[in-house]
Amino acid sequence: MMMFLRQIWAILVVAYKRLLTQRSLALASTAGLIVAVALVVSVPLYADATQFRALRAQLVDEKGAADYAPLTYAYQFTGSKKGPQWDEGQPLDQYLSQTAGADLGLPTLHLIRRFRTDSFQIFPPADPHDPQSKYYITWANFGMVNDADQNIRLVRGTFPGVADVSPTAPVEVLMYEGLADQFAIQPGAVYIARRDEVEIPVRVTGIWTPTDPTLSIWDAKSEETCLVPEETYASRIAATVQDELYSAEWQLTMSGSQLHATDIDGLLKRMDRVSNNVSNLLAFTKLITSPFNALVAYQQDVPALTLLLFAFSAPILGLTLVFVGLVAGLFVNQQRNEIAILRSRGATIVQVAAMAALQGLTLGVVALVAGIPIGMVIAHAIGRSRSFLDFSTPANLRVVLTPPVLAFGILAIILVLLFQFIVPTLNAARNTIITYKQERARALQKPWWQRVWLDLLLLIGAGVGAYSLVNQRVLVAAEKIQVPDPLKNPALLLVPSLGIFALTLFVLRLMPALMAALARVLTRTRSVGLL
Repeated sequence: MMMFLRQIWAILVVAYKRLLTQRSLALASTAGLIVAVALVVSVPLYADATQFRALRAQLVDEKGAADYAPLTYAYQFTGSKKGPQWDEGQPLDQYLSQTAGADLGLPTLHLIRRFRTDSFQIFPPADPHDPQSKYYITWANFGMVNDADQNIRLVRGTFPGVADVSPTAPVEVLMYEGLADQFAIQPGAVYIARRDEVEIPVRVTGIWTPTDPTLSIWDAKSEETCLVPEETYASRIAATVQDELYSAEWQLTMSGSQLHATDIDGLLKRMDRVSNNVSNLLAFTKLITSPFNALVAYQQDVPALTLLLFAFSAPILGLTLVFVGLVAGLFVNQQRNEIAILRSRGATIVQVAAMAALQGLTLGVVALVAGIPIGMVIAHAIGRSRSFLDFSTPANLRVVLTPPVLAFGILAIILVLLFQFIVPTLNAARNTIITYKQERARALQKPWWQRVWLDLLLLIGAGVGAYSLVNQRVLVAAEKIQVPDPLKNPALLLVPSLGIFALTLFVLRLMPALMAALARVLTRTRSVGLL
């Protein structure tokens, strides 16, 4: 055990000493990795932020806070005239008021509950000179809304008090402003609400209007609603009227400020479960308003925009990776002699690879820690860009590091370190000091990408993509398909970049043969200067 620990300690010491002896290359590698991480994470960060801004624009005014995204769910129940229903609706009312928000997995911003009876005929008080008069003046219904001081505005008068349970005691109500103006009803007026055999004396204490008339709970019937306190509705109205849940609506506004595209699948499933629970608690209750379409669009647009932006940035990412690969190649080549000596002195391939992995891990952690904040700055800068080098657009983006974005950065680091540090080190670790000197004298094998024919494979892929684009153009010219949106077709950008890269590798494959042929031709001349 002690021997194993000493070996680990020796690997750590040698790995970090090698980093310190090559400070310039280590700093250059770290700088390249930082740029690579920043560019890679900035793409999904910006895609999520800008699509969240589009989602927010569908839900609220664009001037709202960057992370303010209220998600509105409205459940509506329309009952029937078959007996008291207040008690039947209590389980659903309690569920939507107390549990539904937790089941959706979102914080509740506010909840509006609205109940309403069927319409009554409104009669003026009996005329002592004509006690047989039966002419009504309008139709109205009894209703209640929670948090009346927040959800409605009192135009004039006072809020009603809780009605007495006696059937002859008057019920204090608020009359809708439009209805009151139409019939010149003022606070203090007394009327009779009558339907079938039910008769309720009504006293108007005030005039009301909605705080936000655009909410779904305020429909055409709301203009006929006489609002009463919830205690009055639950006791006096429920005891007198047979359809006190003739119409009911619950509007839940949830906070979507912490939502990301990867969370939408889970949220949609929870929405289905909540809707099923609602239907089970009270039949004929339906979800009439939800952000389903906006959420689905957000979920689909983020990956599409991410892919498109990666296609746009492919050349820049390619140049960055080439720089990192060049520096990593210099880094490993300077250590090839050391690796060969270590192998000749008894070090195993695993130990050599462990040293390289520790070096790469150190550089990768530094690059990840420094690159992510820079990536967030880049995402903000992209959001503020108006044109080339013009960043004057007022940006209101919610740029948040999420686990998927962090995974992008970690994956980029792993791939770069694997192919630029670990694999070359493993290849170098196969050599002893003798085979290393032989390889320094003459290359024993071709580069790995030539051995696996990567250039030809990439050329085939680029050719297939080019054929697809040409065929698409022919179909558009023949009016067999509509002109596709270029911003939703990353192949337009990826195919040329892939083709250029593949052709570059293919030319590099031919270059040694071309130079050898040129050398054979030049050796037959007597021109020393030309040779």
